[in-house]
Amino acid sequence: MSPSEPYFPRWLRSEAKTDPLFARIRDLVREKGVDADSIVIADFFPDDTSLYFGVLVMRERRAFTFDYDYLRRPELEGELSEWRDITATWATSPYHKAVAAAFAMLDAAT
Repeated sequence: MSPSEPYFPRWLRSEAKTDPLFARIRDLVREKGVDADSIVIADFFPDDTSLYFGVLVMRERRAFTFDYDYLRRPELEGELSEWRDITATWATSPYHKAVAAAFAMLDAAT
C-alpha cells in the first residue's frame, strides 16, 4: 500500500474490526479517548521496518497523525509512539486529499 492509496475503506469494513493489527490500533486510539467506531483511517502505510504511519479523522471534523511503533516487540504489541493533532493544518498538509476524502466519506455516512 502506498501513501497515495486511501486505506480507509478497509478500516470501515466489518472484517477490519477483527484484523489483529487494526484491533490493536482501535484499542490504542480508545486509550486516547477516541471513539474507534466513529473514525476513518485516511492513510496508513509502513514507514520503516517496525513502524506504520497513519492519518485518522473523526466525525467531529478532527484529524490526527500517528506512528504505530513495534520496534523490539511483536507487531501486534506495538504502541502509538506519536499522536499529533493536525485539525488546524490538515488542509495544507501532504495528507490533505486523503483527509478530505475521509471527511466526505464520514459526511455521507451520517
